[in-house]
Amino acid sequence: MDITQILIAVTLSVTSLFMVLIGYQVIKILQEIRVVMKKAQTIVDSFERVGSGVENGFNDMMGFVGGLKSVFKILEIFRKRKQSQPDDQNESTTP
Repeated sequence: MDITQILIAVTLSVTSLFMVLIGYQVIKILQEIRVVMKKAQTIVDSFERVGSGVENGFNDMMGFVGGLKSVFKILEIFRKRKQSQPDDQNESTTP
């Protein structure tokens, strides 16, 4: 074998070895990214659950406030009716 052929064979062997090592490292990095993405998805899902819980609590609170407003409106109507009722009776009893 000629020295040039030996150098080309050695260079190709070393290059192939480096490519295999780089490929292995890329596979390991991709596996690590996959694990990190699963953890991130878990965190996002938990935040979503917390957010929907807060939203439901807020909606419940707004419903409660709306109910209180309705009760106060009804009480105001009864109060107005009660105040106007004695006036009507006084007018009808005084000829």
